[in-house]
Amino acid sequence: MKTKKSIASILVVVLLFAFAASTLAETYPFDKPTESRRFPGESNSVQAIYVTGGDSQRMVENKERKEKNSMDVHIDKLDLNGQSNFRFRGYQGNDPCTYARKITKTGFNGAKYLTPKTGNQICDLLMSIASSEKSDKVYFVGRWAI
Repeated sequence: MKTKKSIASILVVVLLFAFAASTLAETYPFDKPTESRRFPGESNSVQAIYVTGGDSQRMVENKERKEKNSMDVHIDKLDLNGQSNFRFRGYQGNDPCTYARKITKTGFNGAKYLTPKTGNQICDLLMSIASSEKSDKVYFVGRWAI
């Protein structure tokens, strides 16, 4: 009986590692404009990427789609700065290729692709906030996978 429990436990651990490895994508840092920002609860400032009000901004351009199921954004630090509807969405040219995904906290955010991966697909990642004012900003530190 004890041997069966041990084997079952080992199988569960192996399955968890296999699942985790398959869901971890190679991520890349954003290389868009930054400015120094002290995030809430932290004492030191860091270089943070920002998204302004107004039109959606292309944060990642012309990258080959490598992910099967979703375009991913991982937020390490976030300051919504009083703004709302911080979102990202994938595009192929002018056509959406993912659902829009709202970002409200740090961690993993995945926007599911609208179609299965076929061939060499080139995607952009756009971000926006609800405000129409260019002076309004959301600040973050993070990385992406397409």
